Amino acid sequence: MSRSALEATLSWEDLIYLADLIQISGEHRVSLLGGEPTIHPEFVNYVAYLLERKIGITVFTSGIVPPRTLEDMTSAFRQIPVQRLSFVCNLNDPHLSPPT
Repeated sequence: MSRSALEATLSWEDLIYLADLIQISGEHRVSLLGGEPTIHPEFVNYVAYLLERKIGITVFTSGIVPPRTLEDMTSAFRQIPVQRLSFVCNLNDPHLSPPT
C-alpha cells in the first residue's frame, strides 16, 4: 500500500474515537465496507479491538483477501460466533457485467 493510500486509511486514533461514539450512541454493531476492508494493514487488529469492546461486526467483502490476512483472520476469528462477527461476500458473475 502506498504511503498516500495508507495516510487515507482509518487510523487507530480514529477507530478508538468511532468505537467510543458507537458505544455512547447505544449501538452494538457496525458494518465494515467500502473498497475492500480486508486489505487495511490493521484489519485483523481493528476487528479484534472492536470485538473486545463488545461491538458486533459485519464485514462486506469481495472475498479476495490477501493470503497472509486470510491466515491471520482464520487464526484470530475461528472461535468467534457468527452473531458477533459475520462476513458478507459480494460475488459478481463476470458474464453478467457489461464489457469495459
